[in-house]
Amino acid sequence: MGGFGYLFLVGLERQGPGMKQPIAGYHKDIENHWVAQLGCGHNQHVRHDPPWVNRPWVITPEGRESMLGFELDCKKCDLGAPPDEQP
Repeated sequence: MGGFGYLFLVGLERQGPGMKQPIAGYHKDIENHWVAQLGCGHNQHVRHDPPWVNRPWVITPEGRESMLGFELDCKKCDLGAPPDEQP
């Protein structure tokens, strides 16, 4: 494999396990989807969209609160991305 597609895939290739970051809070995006605010300053969608993504805890305030501190793989940290804007 060569060319642009090869360079793009190599640039996104993960080295080892993902960087784990704790959920520090939540907000909703412009499309009304829940977004976790991670301790590293990055944002990550936490949708409940069965059968593809099963996160029933996202639906209720109690469920979201119970997941504060839970660590998610932060792909943006893996890529060395700067922190996201927080609402």
